Amino acid sequence: MRKAAQCKRGSAAPGSMRRHTRRACSLLFASALLSLNLFCLCFATLSYADWITAVRDSEKVFSLAIDPTNTQVVYACIWHRGVFKTTNGGASWKAGNEGLATPNVTGLAVDPTNTKIVYAGTTNSGVFKTTNGGMSWSAVSTGLSNTAIHAFAIDPTNTQIVYAGASDGVFKTANGGTSWSAANTDLTGTYITSLTIDPTNTQILYAGTRDGVFKSTNGGMSWKPVNTGLTSTHIGSLAIDPTNTQVLYAGSEDAGVFKTTNGGVGSASEGHDTNGDRGELEK
Repeated sequence: MRKAAQCKRGSAAPGSMRRHTRRACSLLFASALLSLNLFCLCFATLSYADWITAVRDSEKVFSLAIDPTNTQVVYACIWHRGVFKTTNGGASWKAGNEGLATPNVTGLAVDPTNTKIVYAGTTNSGVFKTTNGGMSWSAVSTGLSNTAIHAFAIDPTNTQIVYAGASDGVFKTANGGTSWSAANTDLTGTYITSLTIDPTNTQILYAGTRDGVFKSTNGGMSWKPVNTGLTSTHIGSLAIDPTNTQVLYAGSEDAGVFKTTNGGVGSASEGHDTNGDRGELEK
């Protein structure tokens, strides 16, 4: 009888162990699932909690410009709505469109030495300028064609010199917008989407176009393409490293971000596409 009982207990043990194993696996799976959900929640919090809505509008925001002497002051141009300004870091905004001929503003730039001066580019009415921080605007378009203005670059050493990137090329003023003249010699890509200026040598400018990046070393008197390594010539934005102005980033419309470490000359460019695949384009 003792042996039989022992046999029964022995025969019951494997089933009991299987039940315990299944229960342990279920608990382990539930624990892993909970951990995954918590991870996803934390990841979502870390990824998105740093952004808040500063101004809510259903229209496109074409450009932002920050006052370099008071970063609580920001200007935004909103399609069909004109220019808005915040003086408290985005907590509240106020429209400032008095004198603007159109609410379709597509580019903004703040004078770095007199931040009450702001330039606004429009789609078909040229350039407007405020000298009182956006309270009122006046047209400063003499010499400009009737074209869309997408970008500005202000010479930080002489802010009377301003470059405007338009749908038909680059325009330059040497008198704060009183008059403009075309600066397009050898510029074969004339649809300008972005402009940037070398702060250490303001004779050097870069223009982003739908035909690649162009560079001027003589204040816009002439241009040359600097596109070696670019796999896309549809450039939408440019940014220059102020601590090492040989470093320039170009954001394309269809192939990610490109970088040069030699001012666009030569073949040391690399790309980073929006899917996260990174690779050297040329060595």
